[in-house]
Amino acid sequence: MKKQLIHATEVLAFLLTLPSMAILSVGAQEIAAKHVIYANENTQYYQGPVHDLAWLEGSWQGVGLGGICQETWDKPTGDTMMGMFKLIKEGKPVFYEFFVLLKKEDHIELRLKHFTPDFVAWESKDDFITFKLIKVEGHKALFGGLTFEKVGDNQLQVYLALKHEDGSVTEELFKFEKQI
Repeated sequence: MKKQLIHATEVLAFLLTLPSMAILSVGAQEIAAKHVIYANENTQYYQGPVHDLAWLEGSWQGVGLGGICQETWDKPTGDTMMGMFKLIKEGKPVFYEFFVLLKKEDHIELRLKHFTPDFVAWESKDDFITFKLIKVEGHKALFGGLTFEKVGDNQLQVYLALKHEDGSVTEELFKFEKQI
């Protein structure tokens, strides 16, 4: 099963410093945004190999969601890449994510699951968040609702579309520097 939208009351409720919001994923409505694009019924998805995203490989650290963020991507093998993310605030973990990029029949998708600091899954056993890859432009990968962009040799910027309860959408920026 794939969730299209995650509401703060379900997933981000304990992030008290953030307003109630949702993560926009595949199938999100058309919304004007500066760094993030969205899928619709006419979207043509990227059909290249996962290896086209090998530039994500490595350990990255930076800021986002009001805390320190760490993200790690492994080397692409078997037309997949795996990774993990954690958010730290005031020296303590807030949440974790585990994710995989995988090649499907006609597209690449990023699947992720969230976990509490005690390693309890937010999504149910068979659920995960899915972002389908729409296009790759050099070192820029545009998924529906999520963009990764490598800037220079050692910087990665990630933009995530967040939908608030009032219907407004903002882009959350994560700024990373390569550690390894």
